[in-house]
Amino acid sequence: MRRSLLLGVWLLLVAWASLGGAEDERSFFDGKTITYVVATKPGGGYDTYARLIAPYLQKYLPGSQVVVRNVPGAGHIIATNQVYAAPPDGLTLITFNTGLIYAQLLEREGIQFDLRRMSWIGKAAADPRVLVVGVDTPFSSVEALRGSPEPILLATSGVGSASHNESMLLQAALGFEAKLIPGYGGGEAEMAVLRGEVAGMLGSLSSLRPYVERGQGRYLLRVGGGKAQLPSVPDAAGLTSSEKGRALIALMAAQAELGRLTAAPPGVPAPRLA
Repeated sequence: MRRSLLLGVWLLLVAWASLGGAEDERSFFDGKTITYVVATKPGGGYDTYARLIAPYLQKYLPGSQVVVRNVPGAGHIIATNQVYAAPPDGLTLITFNTGLIYAQLLEREGIQFDLRRMSWIGKAAADPRVLVVGVDTPFSSVEALRGSPEPILLATSGVGSASHNESMLLQAALGFEAKLIPGYGGGEAEMAVLRGEVAGMLGSLSSLRPYVERGQGRYLLRVGGGKAQLPSVPDAAGLTSSEKGRALIALMAAQAELGRLTAAPPGVPAPRLA
């Protein structure tokens, strides 16, 4: 018990010292511009979160100016490469799609970063995934998807993005055939469904909830998140009976817990990062 108490006191002192250092470091930002990079086009969920967070960064880093800059391309790889190589001074931040975790695991071409070395600031939300289809489509359940004589056209934001990778995982886990149409960034996928170009899309609940609430789409399933959030929407984990399917759904659910991350380049000094 004594050892535990001493360890607790030591950890408290370390935390106290870190916070004090962070307070001293706050003056570093006075008169400086912080660039908050969004690795996708304007108008989508990542862009919305960044523009909501930016004013509070300015508020709690007095004297700073926060500029949000969109750098889309290559499933968020271009922006992340740029920020990874930026000076580790705390003046360059980024929010990006968790699809990059899949991309790094698969050693996708073009990656010049290592997510394990990023300076992690935090996450804004745990964001369940939802599969949404247009209200004018004939699909009202996963069984209807499985029974379709043609592949289901699903919009994704780009090859390598979370929506693209997880759409592939979802069809493998649940046993329906889909054709993925990449290139729909920001809110373009919702417009594509309205135009009848695609049947639906897999995305984050926070991004797609307004679309459904306007009566333009309907949920078929959710991945991650508690039943309280969407009590009438079936959990994908209960829609598959195979061990492989359950493992794939569990992987997607774990990614959903890492929603809306914000990071900085490797090597930002700990007090400044705090």
